[in-house]
Amino acid sequence: MDALVVAGGAGDIGRAIVARFAREGWPVSVWDVKTLPGGEGSAQSLLCDITDERAVAAALEATEAAFGHVGCLINAAGVAQYDDFLELPAERWNRIIDVNLVGAATTTRAVLPGMLRRGTGTVINICSIWSRLAGVKRSAYIASKWGLLGLTKSLSEEFRGQGIQFAAISPGPVLTEMTRPFVKPEEAATWMEPATVAEAVWFAASPAGRAAVVGSEIELLGWGRPAGLRG
Repeated sequence: MDALVVAGGAGDIGRAIVARFAREGWPVSVWDVKTLPGGEGSAQSLLCDITDERAVAAALEATEAAFGHVGCLINAAGVAQYDDFLELPAERWNRIIDVNLVGAATTTRAVLPGMLRRGTGTVINICSIWSRLAGVKRSAYIASKWGLLGLTKSLSEEFRGQGIQFAAISPGPVLTEMTRPFVKPEEAATWMEPATVAEAVWFAASPAGRAAVVGSEIELLGWGRPAGLRG
């Protein structure tokens, strides 16, 4: 079985994805700026800033040395934001765009040549309901997620005839360490758990998903209502 790479796999959603695929016997490599916590099975954990091309190249080399070919890449790394546009420092704006959008392009650029040589592969990008919506205090985050969905669709068309599946999973409110500061205590029960996102990712990567979720997006709207949404 080919290897799975989860970029951002040490985060809450990433760990849920790692656990879901590991249960099915996939060899998993996690690329993250944080070390994968213990108790996550046999997943390989590599310290890697996905915005750094050299770090990504080194992570790919280590992954292939341990597991062989990379057959599936899941871009789950992300940085959240809830700030007024004029109060958001340029450095933080750039970091959000770099992690959420440029990083996904960098990891994809690394694994795609190997997938093309074998004529098969899957790239799943964790987007957001903010990939289509507009809201207050999320300018950099929304710009990055709109861009990530656009990248997903664009690359799907570019490589459609070469056996490479590109797909997007776009969750609504998910209760994670990153989002918890934005959640009102009385609303927490309406937010999704990371495992819900992992199930959608698993379906997209399954044989049924590969036949159907091509250049398209699975939206997980949920019952919660994220901060910054008007109307």
